[in-house]
Amino acid sequence: MPASTRRLVAGLLAAFCTVTTPVVAAPPQPPAKPYDIVKLADGVYGFVWKNPVQDPIESNALFIINDRDVVVVDAGILPSSARRMAAALRKLTSKPVRYVVNTHWHDDHHQGNEVYRELWPAVEFIAHRETRTDIVAKTYAPRAQVISDMKQENQRYARWAASGKDDDGKPIEERRRARMREIAEVYEPAIAEIEKIRNTPPDLTLVERLVLHRGQR
Repeated sequence: MPASTRRLVAGLLAAFCTVTTPVVAAPPQPPAKPYDIVKLADGVYGFVWKNPVQDPIESNALFIINDRDVVVVDAGILPSSARRMAAALRKLTSKPVRYVVNTHWHDDHHQGNEVYRELWPAVEFIAHRETRTDIVAKTYAPRAQVISDMKQENQRYARWAASGKDDDGKPIEERRRARMREIAEVYEPAIAEIEKIRNTPPDLTLVERLVLHRGQR
């Protein structure tokens, strides 16, 4: 086969065998809410949201840096929130997180647990006995229905914000319409995160009192 023919065949084969990788747009992310790191005592820091009512509303967190490890109090409502908390903690210390305390059954105190288990596999989660029971019964069990309700509400807000009218055709005041648009934009990616959360309940429970001895603390 002449060299020119071989080049032509090679070019045709390359053209037919080229695999085009589709470009997949990155999913929308919840807003990166601003926060402060507040030193409360030696080795004790508060992770505090600058605007406590900015959507999605969630708890602050606490970092207690001990001689060899760290105790974290509360884990945020979204895995992305917990990742921001963990990133802030790693700027303070390289010590591993040994315990995360979940102070309440509401989802903004524990839905970030999975991130701490992913980053520090030996971590254990502590809560009151009734808190653990309520996490399972009041957060995990109804989550599918809660997500369904959130989607319907979010779709309604997006629809009303786009049209400027509610489902009865009544005009929506502009400030309320802007707020609906803001909520819809924030909760669309938040719902997508919540759908993928891996339940990570507390490992250790207490009834009246638990004392952790962590070095000098």
